[in-house]
Amino acid sequence: MKKSIILAAGVIGLGAAALGQTGTLDQQSPMTNAWFNIGASSLTWQQQVRVGVAGQLEGFQLTIAGEPGAQFNVRIRVGDGWNTGAVVFQNLFTKPGSGNEIMFIDVTSANVMLNVGETFVIETQGNDTGAGLIGSYVAPPGNPLYPEFLFLGGPGCFVDCGWRHGFNSYMLEGGGGFTIRLTGPCPGQKTLAWDGAGSGQMGILVGSGPGNYTIPFGPCAGTQLGLAGPGGLTLYNIIGTQGGTGQVSTTVGTPACNKFIQCIKTNDCSTSNVAGPI
Repeated sequence: MKKSIILAAGVIGLGAAALGQTGTLDQQSPMTNAWFNIGASSLTWQQQVRVGVAGQLEGFQLTIAGEPGAQFNVRIRVGDGWNTGAVVFQNLFTKPGSGNEIMFIDVTSANVMLNVGETFVIETQGNDTGAGLIGSYVAPPGNPLYPEFLFLGGPGCFVDCGWRHGFNSYMLEGGGGFTIRLTGPCPGQKTLAWDGAGSGQMGILVGSGPGNYTIPFGPCAGTQLGLAGPGGLTLYNIIGTQGGTGQVSTTVGTPACNKFIQCIKTNDCSTSNVAGPI
């Protein structure tokens, strides 16, 4: 494990910033004196993040080291680490230049809605092309520069718990108004709540996972969803949204667990965030 880490002698210089974000800066984990091997396919890292600004997760900046063309996978899972839950976002990223570069990882396509105090993990894994990531280390008993743990390959904070991946996370506050959230166990009694839906009706769509499926026909033809399709995508129900805020509860069975939900308004085809897994 320790061979995957190199401590720098001092603050590491950063290359030209590739920012790209427009949202509100939320969490900051300094990018200072530690180098992490995120390029090895055998190493899967998870940096836990605790949300301080409610809304849609826009993305995060990472400082990436390595040569041009180095690649790394980024995944998002909602909840505490070590997290084996559903992947709500994933993509392969390529380092464009040499030296240490700040790269902005845009995850808005996943429509990840989060409340204050909720957690998610930034998961990274390489394909053996040499990518590195800059973070920080404070030797115990000193306090780490970010309070949430870093994990490598399984439960338990990495080595002596003083290591952190560096990042700056950004939130789009409010998430555009029409939002849904799920509470309750699965299987068991599950509650779907919504805000900003206006008065009228909305359809509840259930999908096998996040995606970018475009409705091909009907009154909402051309609307892009945050769910994958068409296989595994179903219209569960159409319900009224009097006043724009409300909730509905139902008992769900095991077959529905780990699926995702998105709502669509029938009058204007506007869509909510994607919530899940169920």
